[in-house]
Amino acid sequence: MDLSTLLSKFGTKRAIKVLGIELLADSVAAVSVSLSKEHRPVLHQTFNETFTPDTMEAVLTTLLNSSGCEQCSITLAKSYYQLMLIDSPEVPDEELTSAMKWKVSELTNQPAEEIVIDAFRLPGDAYRGRMDMSYAALCQKSDIKKLVDLVDKSNVELTGIGINEIALASMFEWLPAFEGVDLAVVQMEKSGGTLCLLESGKLYLCRTLDGHFSEEEIDEGFLHNTENTDRLGLDIQRSLDYYESQLGKPGIEMGFILVDNEKGLELSDLLNDRLPVALLPFQIHELFETLDVECSVVYGAAVGVALSGLEGHRETSD
Repeated sequence: MDLSTLLSKFGTKRAIKVLGIELLADSVAAVSVSLSKEHRPVLHQTFNETFTPDTMEAVLTTLLNSSGCEQCSITLAKSYYQLMLIDSPEVPDEELTSAMKWKVSELTNQPAEEIVIDAFRLPGDAYRGRMDMSYAALCQKSDIKKLVDLVDKSNVELTGIGINEIALASMFEWLPAFEGVDLAVVQMEKSGGTLCLLESGKLYLCRTLDGHFSEEEIDEGFLHNTENTDRLGLDIQRSLDYYESQLGKPGIEMGFILVDNEKGLELSDLLNDRLPVALLPFQIHELFETLDVECSVVYGAAVGVALSGLEGHRETSD
């Protein structure tokens, strides 16, 4: 019996590393993670680099091949897709995406052969069970093909491409303390804002928040413009009201905000004066058993999609 067989027999096989990538319009944020023996996430590395249209392929290729990861999952920032809430077609869940593709094609007048759709049905108790609604994310097929081809040329296996709303929700599936809790999650990035309302990691409502949230744009557009801050607070409040009055869910119990700069935290304080539920800074380190490097919430979506990639390993590692 050789050494590799002995190592396998006694369960010392190395944990699979998964690379979670958030692809933005002009930059990439990524993390590498694995599972500990206790099936808790371990953070190994973080990556953050800007690119131009001419350098994007080279930046991503270098990231993939230098990551030391066997698998990767990618989440797309809002500039890469359009998210639509649509009546669900009367098909089983396994046929939902295919059926939604033709429906979205008709609604947007885009040829079905030029688009890629990712669809997910809202939980059964949404709208008090009276309406069957689904979200559909519409992407250009050429963009997705470019990513798939790029990863295929690397030494990393692609396990999925998704959207930021799903990635953000995925984080809370790894936090048992929030099981059954109705949450508001706000992400603020320079490319825009996102509001997700969820319970137990399941999405019920997604909204785009108007504005750009780099530190400079927060300072000029919100901290020195009460009207914009009032409008942003009102947009969030209306979504909280809709969650309760139309979706038929209990009121939001807790709120978290993913923002990593001083001006963003100042803005969250102003929003808290306008909202019934405080938006608390999300402590991303609480997701991990150990961290080999520091990690800020700028990597939130990348962490979420990486954890999604770990799901299968968590289920099969017992």
